[in-house]
Parts: sequence; structure tokens; C-alpha cells
Amino acid sequence: MLGISIRPSRLSHRLIRQTKDFVVNIPSVKILKETDLCGVTSGNDADKFRMCSFTETAPSKISSPMISECPVNIECTLKDIIKLGAHDLFLGEVVALHVDDGILKPDGSIDYDLALPFVYTQGEYREVGKKAGLYGFSKK
Repeated sequence: MLGISIRPSRLSHRLIRQTKDFVVNIPSVKILKETDLCGVTSGNDADKFRMCSFTETAPSKISSPMISECPVNIECTLKDIIKLGAHDLFLGEVVALHVDDGILKPDGSIDYDLALPFVYTQGEYREVGKKAGLYGFSKK
């Protein structure tokens, strides 16, 4: 399962309610400027795919499009909507995962040094940095 919170006034809120599915596209710092532009521009005012020169890719199991330039795309079907006040929490069941071969380690896991993900927090974009530990290290 995967959850995303969206304000009811946003176009994506209405689209997810209509289609009953969504894609979480995980961008890399390589497209940070375009990602920011998508965040500050309403889909009511512009075609974000065209505006950012993104390539729309057909998903394998749902109807919502994927962004080809994102190294990770997660297809979800809508399972529930929980009202949280200013935002609604959309809970989706992950039905397909797409990962660029170029960011995979030999064991099939994602190499985050190649994926170059980032987070948005308190008005800043922060690159995901070096490994800080492994699961279960506290018990060793």
C-alpha cells in the first residue's frame, strides 16, 4: 500500500477520484527544476508534460500516465480516501513497479547513488545522501 495526501482544490485530487488510480513518479535531481515547475503550476493552467518536455508513458495495469524521465514509477489502484482536514489521504494498492535498469544493482535492488532521489521539506529540496545504517543494525 502507498499513501499520498492532496488538497481537495488540486486537479490531481479530482482526477484520482475519477479514475480510481494514480502513479507515483519518483524523480531524480536530474529533473529537479522541471519537478519544481510542476509543483508550482496548476494542471488547470498548463499541460505539464508539454511544459516540462516530459514523455508520457503508458502504464501496464491502470489508466493514469507515467513520466518516462522518472527512474521509478509506481502504479496504484485507489482503495480508500481519508479526510484529514486541509488534505485528503489517498490510499492506493501498488499493482506495478517500474524501475530503470540503469539504476539497479546486480541483486535487483535500487542503487540510490544512481537514482539520485530527493525530498522536499520545509521549503527546501534535499538530496537523499549516504547510507546511515542497515535494517537491524541496532541489535548487533
